[in-house]
Amino acid sequence: MIQMNNGLLVGRVPRKRLSLSSCLVGPPLVLTFLLGLLGGSSVEAESRYGPRDFHAVTFVTFSAGWIDGGDVLGTTNGGQTWAIQRTWEKKGGTARQMQILDPLNGWVVYPGGYLHRTIDGGRTWQVGRVLAREPNTKSVVSLGRLFMVSPQNGFGVSDTGTHLLRTSDGGLTWRAMQIREGTVNFTVLAFLDAKQGWVAGIKGMLAMTRDGGRTLESLPPAPVLAPLQMQFVSVSAGWLLDAQAFRLSHTLDGGQSWQPCQGGSATPGIRGFFFRTPTQGWAAAVGGVILRTTDGCMSWQAVQTPRTDDLNAVQFLDSSTGWAVGDNDTVLKTTDGGLTWTAVPVNVP
Repeated sequence: MIQMNNGLLVGRVPRKRLSLSSCLVGPPLVLTFLLGLLGGSSVEAESRYGPRDFHAVTFVTFSAGWIDGGDVLGTTNGGQTWAIQRTWEKKGGTARQMQILDPLNGWVVYPGGYLHRTIDGGRTWQVGRVLAREPNTKSVVSLGRLFMVSPQNGFGVSDTGTHLLRTSDGGLTWRAMQIREGTVNFTVLAFLDAKQGWVAGIKGMLAMTRDGGRTLESLPPAPVLAPLQMQFVSVSAGWLLDAQAFRLSHTLDGGQSWQPCQGGSATPGIRGFFFRTPTQGWAAAVGGVILRTTDGCMSWQAVQTPRTDDLNAVQFLDSSTGWAVGDNDTVLKTTDGGLTWTAVPVNVP
């Protein structure tokens, strides 16, 4: 039975050990409550100075893009200038994840289940907290990561890895589905649309849904100890990055089996990756190296960028124009498919 208690969701968690099959726990669960609207100008006044380590980059047009380095920075002129759009002052408040879907809609997840949402390109933000409390143990389940497939529809996993969450109103309210198989710990997720998606967890734990998370199908374990990132570009082709080995694996059968991407020990450690098609992709690696592939990661071409700092994320708008970010204010741009890269200064007023 689910009930509301002082603004926090309270839910009873069954203790029976069942096979992996997600089920909806009670009626729709209102997990998020709004704390207020914050504009960009008040946030800029509280900016943090000094070199940043950037962990995420998303460009939705050739002009409009965002990078995350604790502060979320946005540009409307292709990186010529940047403005701080989101700063979180709480202790340990570095963003866990940033997802920008289009020029208007974006989300940032912070520790503790705090979810920041913009519907106007970052000019203002709605701030809420996604929490569920188990009354017997008084443990709190909060939003850990999310994956939005449209401005309204999206999914998430709890910070404990025990619950799959769904939203149909842009993250204002959520449904919680307990994943019931003894001890579970799902940490990353990837969806193609509002129905087809995958969740992965520690020690290769992997499951798939075909009905928007109402049920989950257990898949054979993947060869990863601690998933850092997962991406699927079709119902068959997907990739999974191991946070411990910093190596990629790929699947061509929807996650039923996985093979290591080629390169061996000579390939620099991969910190992030991006694929446009089942064959064309790039990986951000240590030492300022970008890896390029045109055969799905069976082989790589290593490109040394002008920076030697570790790179953490890469993203492409088309087959030519891409961005990469890394440590110590590293922002890079390419217009030739990743063959050459130019360092972009981070100019913040």
